[in-house]
Amino acid sequence: MSSGEYSADMEQTKQLLDNVKIAFLESLPEKCSEQEILVLALNGIEEPEFTDIYDELYRGVHSLKGSAGTYGIPVISTVCHHLEDYIEGLNGQVSNVDDDFITQCLGYLDLIRKAAKEATTDNPDFSFVTDKLASLLNQASAVLKPVLVIESSSAVAMLYKDTLSKFPLDITIVNDGIEALQLLLHKHFYFIITGKALKSLNGSAVISALRASESANSKIKTVMISSATNIKFCLGSKPDFLIKRDEDMLEKLIKVVSTIIKKN
Repeated sequence: MSSGEYSADMEQTKQLLDNVKIAFLESLPEKCSEQEILVLALNGIEEPEFTDIYDELYRGVHSLKGSAGTYGIPVISTVCHHLEDYIEGLNGQVSNVDDDFITQCLGYLDLIRKAAKEATTDNPDFSFVTDKLASLLNQASAVLKPVLVIESSSAVAMLYKDTLSKFPLDITIVNDGIEALQLLLHKHFYFIITGKALKSLNGSAVISALRASESANSKIKTVMISSATNIKFCLGSKPDFLIKRDEDMLEKLIKVVSTIIKKN
C-alpha cells in the first residue's frame, strides 16, 4: 500500500469515527429524556417496581458514560461518572428518594444535554460544564449527610456502614483518633460514631478535644459504641449516645441515628 492510499484509508476511518461520534451526540438529548422519565418514576413507587427502575436507570447512565469515553468525549463521560456515583449513593433504597435526589439527577442530565450541544460546535468551550458540575457536587454533598466513623476494627466499621446504608449518609471511616480529630477540625460532619479504644487518641479524648475546639463540628452529636458502659467520663468527653457493644448494638445504632436525623 502506497503512502497515498494509507493516508486515504486513515482519512476514511477518521471520517467514519467522526460520523459515529456526531450520531451519538445527536442522540443524547433523547437518551437524557429517557433517563429523566426513569428518575421521575422513582418518586412515589414501592418495591419491587422501584428496584427494576433503579437498576435500569443505573445501567442507562453507565452505558452513556462508556459510550462517551469510547467516542472521545471525556467531559460528558465525567458528568455521567458523577451522576452514576450519585445514583449509587442511593444504595438501592426507596426510602432515600426525595425531592432533592430527583432535582439533583435532573440537573446532571440537563448538564449532559447542554454539553452534548456544545460538543457539536466548531470550537467547543466546556468551562460552563466544569462550573456547573462543581455546583452539583456541592449540592450532592449537602444532600448526603457526611458522617465520620472512628473504629479500630475495619470489619466492625464496615458492619456499621452496611447497617446504616438505609440512611442518606456519606460515611468516612478512620481507625486513628488523631487522624479523626484532624478531619473534624477541617471538614464538616453531621455526627460521629466512635469506639472507645482507638489507635492514638481514644474515643473519649477525641470527643473532649472536639468539644473544646472552635471548629464548626464542636457541637455535633457524638455516638460511642463500647463493650464497657460504666465508663467514667472526664468533663466534656461524654458522648451524646452510649451504645453497648453486644448482639443488639446494630439495632440500637439504627434507632440512635434515626433520632439524630429526625431532630436535625
